[in-house]
Amino acid sequence: MMTSTFYDSVRQKMAEVGLSTKLWSNVVVAGEAHDRNIRLSGTGRGIKVFMHQGDVRHHWRGGRNSLNTSLARKCTDYKDVANSILRASGVHAPENTVFKPGEAKRAWAWAEPIAPVVVKPNNGMQGKGVFVNIDRWEDFSSIFDQVTQAYGDALVERFHPGQDHRVFVVDGKVIAATRRLAAHVIGDGKATIKTLVEKKNTSRPTIHKKIVMDETSSMYIERQGLSWDSIPPEGDRVQLRGTANLHTGGDAMDATDLLTAGEISYVERAAKAIPGLRVGGFDLLIPDASSCAESTVLEINENPMISMHQFPAIGKRRDVARAIVNAMFPETARPVELPANSPHRDT
Repeated sequence: MMTSTFYDSVRQKMAEVGLSTKLWSNVVVAGEAHDRNIRLSGTGRGIKVFMHQGDVRHHWRGGRNSLNTSLARKCTDYKDVANSILRASGVHAPENTVFKPGEAKRAWAWAEPIAPVVVKPNNGMQGKGVFVNIDRWEDFSSIFDQVTQAYGDALVERFHPGQDHRVFVVDGKVIAATRRLAAHVIGDGKATIKTLVEKKNTSRPTIHKKIVMDETSSMYIERQGLSWDSIPPEGDRVQLRGTANLHTGGDAMDATDLLTAGEISYVERAAKAIPGLRVGGFDLLIPDASSCAESTVLEINENPMISMHQFPAIGKRRDVARAIVNAMFPETARPVELPANSPHRDT
């Protein structure tokens, strides 16, 4: 795994060729390519990393890349389309329907029999505008209007409990997995929730975004019978988001070697279902061990955030950038460590 000194030199090289160094996702891929003597270049604002070797050229822009086809992008950009493809391929994905602004009552008529439900933008990303575990009309109507006013069409789907994971796949093989913990604070019996958030935000690890104190986090606090000025008892966990997303203050914990062989095969089957998808992040919900429910693929991201695997808050770093550059320039391929239970470890 590359060191901070190495990445400092990579940033310097990127700046020399007109590339922005703001995105860690770009830095780690550019670093892996540069370490193999693959030429780097940039254009415009420098947010797209171009990599050249001989007549072969690829690009990477914060996750969006030249390996995936335009068809893969179209399939995954709209969550209802991706879910339909998965279900048709025998992969368990949430039952869902898309509704337009002003259709809150119609949406609730569909949702109430299967509540609790999730409401989110149909073409959103980075965990924005996602609300989970909604089972009352009063909450649903307010949230539905909030989502549609901000993002347009809303996707309503059945809520599935379990542990949220992001599983990273390259060319049909699972490379890494991160268990994502929703934004939260732990009480100390002295500080208010607001103070606990401010304190946690001062010591966020690499790539982990600060917890935002906004309307969404306020709603989750109120649903727990609390306010920003409440002082939670020592050890009490206060949830600030319903979704475990790093862009909204969540924490990443490496879970690569915790995936079972069955879970790995399940995600790889899902990856093969999307035409033209060579690189993707799969949001996998794994039920508790005591549950008889099966794992569920919630979403597919064809422009995944890879830095959560490279820089988890907890656990082992996973060199997913190496797998990406291997796929782009196979003649320069380097060994990649696969999950402990991967069926491909001996192949």
